[in-house]
Amino acid sequence: MSDSHINHEQLGSPQQAAASLHQTLADICMIGNSPSGAVVRYIQDGSVEVLAIYPAPDGAEPPPWISPVVQTARSLNGEDPSSALDVEDNSVVIKHLAVADGSSARSVFAIFHGIEKNQFNTLVKLSGLLVADEARLSAFESQAAVARLASVVECAGAMGSFDRVKAAGFALVNHIESHWTCSRVSLGFVEEQYIAVHAMSNTEEIVRKMEAVRLIESTMEECADQDTEVEFPRSAGSRIVRATKDLASKCEDVAVLSVPLRFKEDVFAVLTLERQKGELFTDVDVDSIRLLGELVQNPLMLLHQHDRWWGRRCTDLCKEKLEMLLGPEHTWIKLTGLIFVLLLGFMLFGKGTYRVEGTFTVGVEDRAVIAVPFDGEIMAVHVRPGDRVISGETVLLEFDTIELELQLATTEATLSKAKREVSVAQREHDEATAKMARADVDKAQAEIDLLNHRLKVASAISPISGHVLSGDLERLVGLPVSRGEVLMELAPLESFYADIFVNQSEILDVRVGQEGEVATAAYPGYYIPMIVDAIEPLGQVGDLETVFRVRAKLTEPPAWLRPGMEGVAKVNAGRKHYIVMWTKPVVNWLRMWLWI
Repeated sequence: MSDSHINHEQLGSPQQAAASLHQTLADICMIGNSPSGAVVRYIQDGSVEVLAIYPAPDGAEPPPWISPVVQTARSLNGEDPSSALDVEDNSVVIKHLAVADGSSARSVFAIFHGIEKNQFNTLVKLSGLLVADEARLSAFESQAAVARLASVVECAGAMGSFDRVKAAGFALVNHIESHWTCSRVSLGFVEEQYIAVHAMSNTEEIVRKMEAVRLIESTMEECADQDTEVEFPRSAGSRIVRATKDLASKCEDVAVLSVPLRFKEDVFAVLTLERQKGELFTDVDVDSIRLLGELVQNPLMLLHQHDRWWGRRCTDLCKEKLEMLLGPEHTWIKLTGLIFVLLLGFMLFGKGTYRVEGTFTVGVEDRAVIAVPFDGEIMAVHVRPGDRVISGETVLLEFDTIELELQLATTEATLSKAKREVSVAQREHDEATAKMARADVDKAQAEIDLLNHRLKVASAISPISGHVLSGDLERLVGLPVSRGEVLMELAPLESFYADIFVNQSEILDVRVGQEGEVATAAYPGYYIPMIVDAIEPLGQVGDLETVFRVRAKLTEPPAWLRPGMEGVAKVNAGRKHYIVMWTKPVVNWLRMWLWI
């Protein structure tokens, strides 16, 4: 019996193998005078399975001495199973049963508790008798596992040849009923807020008004709501089994097992199995049905989706995409996509003011020039560039008039002399002399008038109201100046304008009457409103481009504005879509390059 390759006839039955293991353990404990013992097996998931225990406990819970001992035995789990490992710890003997299983060994230990030290060697030797019984039990378990897996694969393959969900579901429930000895197996699909039975073993037509169908659907809904297996009468304390219990009691106290089927982590269908009274579902049955559900859930869901009418398929597809879009997964990707969609919609449908940009220079109209009225010297200057002047009131500068006054006095004396000569010639009736004297009078009078005019304009008074643009003359005080020399320039505030230079690619968007703003380099944050007044039709060649001069009137010029200032001007050329505004340079370049 020590040979690991044992045929089925030698093994007997699983129940006999388990009973033999229990009996052998009891015999060893009695022969070795051990008051208690156990055979435990360690599962790969870390749990511990008690194969046999002596004496048999009264309840389902193992005796308290096992828990601390199995922790000591766990440390031997990775040791070489081909050698006999004996651990002596007070009154405990732990024996590793080295049972060959192909190329590896099962982690099975025999534990004897509460013994005397002189019994150690005896129990270590006697524990070898457990190897054969444990091998028989493991062989039966392996065969049962293979049989269960074969049943699961056969049931899963039963629906593989069908392309309609109703036929596939009917084949599935019939095979489950046959392989797991059930009295009835039902398959239901989640439909919106309820579950409808779609297939029932050995039943071609399902009448939903039947009480049994309604009870089964309630049981399925109970399982789907909890998203876990629901079993009765064996059930976990935390699970709700009210509807399942009603189904079991009204159907002659059958055992009920409901297993959810999931697609993308959501329950879409439920399998409900029923057995006659006294035939409960074991943990092995639950694991097998759970495995079967995992194998068939994806193809079953695809068939279910394929069988729906096209309107429902489209609706569900839209709903699925919408749920995926609004769900909590892939937050950053969705946020990026949302921002992109909003930006694209803003570009396609949003409108803004299209502004034509260009450089500008400030100019002034109605400029007044103050020039030297006669050769002389500047005696005093009363204003500087930037000062405000008032028409007819503000004295700009004064010329030296001493020489003019002396000339005026001399000329007045000459005039008096010429008048006396005219009187004398008239008394003597000397017409020739009188005529010559009258010519001298006229000449002297003309010179007097000229001198008086020069004395009058010797104090230059502002002809307009505005500001002094240029004319810093303090350095010329006392120096001679020539007649006609320009001394000052004046300009009124309301006559400022801007010459805007617009690129030829945008000149067609500019119209007379359009409004805009200019910003000078001196005050870049101050925007001066303007109105387009004229557009020169002749272009000018600028720096690597052709520009057109656009004359714009500045409607609210500030006090600090001066002619010659430069900056950037923007003309409001109407409202356009943002995508048109932002892509216009590229589109124009492509159209020119591709000649379209």
